[in-house]
Amino acid sequence: MALRKEQVLLLASLGVAALVWKYGGSDAWRAPRVNASEQEYTAAALPSAPIVADTESQPSLRPWFREPSETQPLPPTALPWPPHKPLFMVALPLDPGPDISRADLLRISGVPVEGVTLDAGNGGGSSGAIDNGGPQVGEPVQSREQKKRRWAQVYDQVYVSGQTEPLFGIVRVPGVDKLDLQGKIDFSEVVVELLQFSLAKQELAGSITFDASDRLQQVEKIELAKTLRNEVGLRTREVPEEAAYHNKRLELIDWLMQKARLEAWVYDVALEQVAILEEKGAGLQAQRAKARVLRAKGDLMAEFALYEG
Repeated sequence: MALRKEQVLLLASLGVAALVWKYGGSDAWRAPRVNASEQEYTAAALPSAPIVADTESQPSLRPWFREPSETQPLPPTALPWPPHKPLFMVALPLDPGPDISRADLLRISGVPVEGVTLDAGNGGGSSGAIDNGGPQVGEPVQSREQKKRRWAQVYDQVYVSGQTEPLFGIVRVPGVDKLDLQGKIDFSEVVVELLQFSLAKQELAGSITFDASDRLQQVEKIELAKTLRNEVGLRTREVPEEAAYHNKRLELIDWLMQKARLEAWVYDVALEQVAILEEKGAGLQAQRAKARVLRAKGDLMAEFALYEG
């Protein structure tokens, strides 16, 4: 006979209730049962590979895009070294002073010089001969104008009436500061002594004296040698010591600091100019200028003492 819907629903409900009663009646978790079985392990055979007998054999060329394998790796690719600049060199410290912050001035280029041949014919000058300033063997021949420009950096020049070019040498005027001779016009009341330098032989010759009694040879002008000491002495004389020239003296100190990179004794001249500023009541400007000079000179202890005071 046919079942009604109510009977089917009743049977389904009884089935669900029976399952809930069987599996959900307790809160304790029950581990699932596992039945382990023992099996025999059989090792797989290793793949056959050729034995490498010759280690010095060159690897064969292979395509670039082929992946390497365990038995046949790709050959190594030669990579060129990246380009780099030549290393720099450090020149000899020819009196740069204790200014460590300017040590980079001794750095010179390390690029090799091409087309230069060193002549060591005389053994590097180890024979003990004294160089008197004359022409050396192998020295290029210079014109007279070139010699005049060259030795004007070393010797003074005396312009005498009746001569077309000056006389070179070492000037000495008794009782007169040598720096006062630059720009002087009247030499009738002084005696000028000149230890003459010969441009032809490029060596010191005899001594000449010019005084007022000699009417034929009168000194018209004296031009001092273009040395750093004369340049510094003449430049410092251009600035008067009055307080109205503080700005000019500060510019002079900055100029002296630039020249001190060539020779360290110029720092002392700059400090003398700072002392003049202090005497004339420059105050803070003088202290700042002194701090700049001491920093450039590298005198850290004096600079620290200045800031502490």
